[in-house]
Amino acid sequence: MKLLAKKPQKTGESNLADRRVERAAGPSEIRRQVDRAFNRLWQSLGKNGLAGAGPQLAWPAMDMTDESGAIVLRIDAPGLKNEDVSVEVTGHLLIIRGSRSEQYQEKRTGWYRHERASGSFYRTVPLPGYVDADKIEARYDQGVITVTIPKKPGDGPRKIPLST
Repeated sequence: MKLLAKKPQKTGESNLADRRVERAAGPSEIRRQVDRAFNRLWQSLGKNGLAGAGPQLAWPAMDMTDESGAIVLRIDAPGLKNEDVSVEVTGHLLIIRGSRSEQYQEKRTGWYRHERASGSFYRTVPLPGYVDADKIEARYDQGVITVTIPKKPGDGPRKIPLST
């Protein structure tokens, strides 16, 4: 961090401009360094596969797309069986749950290694009022949960004109 040098001042003399620069540069530089440190921490945690860590902030990763006539969710959940996954609708919420048990551990004298994530996950997605919750379909194929949420024909978001 670069420190600002103060100009020598006479007793009772105040140089307000120097103080403003010093106050603005000090905390902002410290904040940038702290942000960089936390970003490195989150990225390293995310690379190790820890649930809820890293830039994606949720585990497992999920993509949501608005396709013609439906909203489609794709959730990465490799290594699960159909019975390990649950998809349900409660009111205006879609709840996706799953669990993966520990599959492999390597133990040797003096060290222990565990790199793959195990445990349970729980994702909640709020459903807009213009979808047909009774016709939601879910499937699990090759490690990806795909949930298709059909839209009601004629319903959907509409633009409201602004009056002046």
